[in-house]
Amino acid sequence: MNLSNHAALAALSNILGSSAYVALYTANPTAADNGTEVMATEYKRQPASLSNPANISGLVTSSNTRIVRFEKAIDGYGVLTHVGIRDSIAGGNLLFYTALHSPISVDAGMGADFHVGELRFTMG
Repeated sequence: MNLSNHAALAALSNILGSSAYVALYTANPTAADNGTEVMATEYKRQPASLSNPANISGLVTSSNTRIVRFEKAIDGYGVLTHVGIRDSIAGGNLLFYTALHSPISVDAGMGADFHVGELRFTMG
């Protein structure tokens, strides 16, 4: 059975809820949530500020509406390969994840920024 557009929009709105945080990974978190999240002392998940879900080309989509900025790394974050949306600033549950278009090496003194619309999560 397929979801209607209305049901998919409602489902994504419900899944994302009012609190969503962007997490950085150096290994694929997978659907089982067993990847490697950045562990640097200065690292913390950032508020996602996601758009209301919309039907775009047959996919229900939400994306970041503000720049997501991570602090400058003291010793580096490593090579980032994935980002995820989690429901808590610490611990919690992985809701969505995606691979970066290309890995990002975050060395000492560097941060990580994601521009408006760069983080896009879909249900199809």
